[in-house]
Amino acid sequence: GVIDFQRWFYNDDGDDTMTIELSNDGGATWTLIDTVFFDGSQNTWLPETIYVGNYLTPTNNMRVRISTSDNPNNSVTEAAIDAFRVRWLH
Repeated sequence: GVIDFQRWFYNDDGDDTMTIELSNDGGATWTLIDTVFFDGSQNTWLPETIYVGNYLTPTNNMRVRISTSDNPNNSVTEAAIDAFRVRWLH
């Protein structure tokens, strides 16, 4: 399977990240797919495509977790996800 989405990430001082993770056991364990560092070019919508089989064996208990935080709480950190789609490869 394939997961497609658009992501937007902004951090005004470059010390925060966005992480993208997958789980194939309902969230009991997580596999890191990507860590996005803000370098100034992500202040726009960017496409992301994840080929699930490249990271985990697909199951009927798949989960996606996308997170960010302002840590330490000293900056402007914003993130958004849109056009999220899961599709099957034939």
